[in-house]
Amino acid sequence: MVSILLILPTLTDSFVESKEHNIINNIITYQYKLKIDKNYDINVSNSILGSAIIEVKPESYIGNGWCTDLVRYYRKVPWHGNAIDWWQNAIDNKYNVGQEPKINAIMIEKTDYIYGHVALVIDVDEENKTFTVLEQNMNGRGIVSQRILSFNHPVIGFIY
Repeated sequence: MVSILLILPTLTDSFVESKEHNIINNIITYQYKLKIDKNYDINVSNSILGSAIIEVKPESYIGNGWCTDLVRYYRKVPWHGNAIDWWQNAIDNKYNVGQEPKINAIMIEKTDYIYGHVALVIDVDEENKTFTVLEQNMNGRGIVSQRILSFNHPVIGFIY
């Protein structure tokens, strides 16, 4: 199993089909059934700032484990290819684009990585000026994770 960081408060109901928990030796264990038909065992040993460690079975990743595979699973965009090309693909396919994070938008991140990076916005916190993304391959191929980013995080833009 691979350990990744998950921010529990941002795992919204739109992605969770069901949730169960057990308490064993003062450790709360959560079992999430996500709507992507994959199981994630979440063992919470420290709830400071709502963070938890998720153990993901290697076969749980989507597609070939690239960031674009996860985003295409949720958004069903008509194009393929590298994340760096998604902004132009969205424009060519008449998708609305902009610079403001919105729930269910595709974030195209400014990165030095030659192929680029995309993620799905799953939460926006206007008060704290942050947004949360669900992504794959940021922490290694096939690893599904979440990040909380500030509104001034460097992005190419968002596809709505």
